[in-house]
Amino acid sequence: MDNALIGNGMVFSGDDGRTILFSDDFETGDTSLWTGETITGAPVSTIEVLAAAAKVGSNGLRIAMNAHEGTAFVHKTLNTTVAQGQWIWMGFWLRQNAEPPITTTGPQINLTTSDSGTIMRLRHWAPTEMRYLASAGGGWGLISGMLVTGAWNYIEYGFFRSAGANSGLSCWKMNGDVVEEQSGLAVAALANAITTWRIGMTVGGDKTHQLDFDDVSLWVI
Repeated sequence: MDNALIGNGMVFSGDDGRTILFSDDFETGDTSLWTGETITGAPVSTIEVLAAAAKVGSNGLRIAMNAHEGTAFVHKTLNTTVAQGQWIWMGFWLRQNAEPPITTTGPQINLTTSDSGTIMRLRHWAPTEMRYLASAGGGWGLISGMLVTGAWNYIEYGFFRSAGANSGLSCWKMNGDVVEEQSGLAVAALANAITTWRIGMTVGGDKTHQLDFDDVSLWVI
């Protein structure tokens, strides 16, 4: 897969029928494929591409907060829609290097639409927990006890646009296995163009947290 072509707005159809909307393995050595970065509190808060953050290849993305309260994100501007009968998926390797206190609300991985609504959101709310949300009507789901500090996990999260207004589906996978599913979700938000994909963290209360990401992608199928 040629990340440079994807970064310039082209798409790649994989062998399984997926169409990649955006992907970055950070082998460029920087975040140049992303539209930009949002960071508060630098240099205490940092966004870096490092060999030490790599799961696959030579480089990965490290986002860190060191005894600081603030936000640090990379974001990609998009202009895509999800057709009825399609899934939209996000996938990425994730490792937490510093176990977060319970007051931490990062990482946050968000997909935002043209009406400024967030259709898919992942949040880390406690040392071993992640919460997920697909559409406002679904309510927060909880994955507990599966995140271990220092261990890599490949996370996939998908949202299905059904023909029925309230029969959407969501699916959470970890390391290839289905962990949680939701049904009966409102899908109206998926009629809007998806405009932003954001990966990073928000930390409250002057806390320390460090996350590594690698091989991140967004696709429809």
